[in-house]
Amino acid sequence: MTHFFNESLILAICFIAFAYIAYKPVKNALLSALDSKISEIKTKLIETDKLKNDAQQLLEKAQQEMDEFDKKKEEMMQNAKKSIESSILLKKKEMELSLERMESSANQNIKHETEKAKAQMQKEFSQHIIQLVKDYMKETNNNSLTDEEILQNFIAESNKK
Repeated sequence: MTHFFNESLILAICFIAFAYIAYKPVKNALLSALDSKISEIKTKLIETDKLKNDAQQLLEKAQQEMDEFDKKKEEMMQNAKKSIESSILLKKKEMELSLERMESSANQNIKHETEKAKAQMQKEFSQHIIQLVKDYMKETNNNSLTDEEILQNFIAESNKK
């Protein structure tokens, strides 16, 4: 008989037997490795979702704080604007009152100086008239004339000049 059991056949049978015997433990080891990998990936996905949710909540909180900050900023700007406008109005009224007082004071000073100048002019005019009358009286030596005649003569002579 020729070699019914040739080496190749025995080797094939041994390989099949080995594969059959090793299949279960290798299969279990591969499945447990895959299960642990799946479990690890699921855990990481859960952590990632949790981190994503936490980040979303932080983002929403930050957005709310920014909105509140913007509202407070706008409110502060409005208050500052009102305060500035009120200060401007107050200063404007103060300046107007000050200008009115200055104008009134200047008008009073002008009036006073005008009155003073009038009085000075009247005084000088009176002194000049008196001097003219004295000079006229000296020139004419008419002490016998009445005051009315002296005055008429004086007016007539002044008209001639």
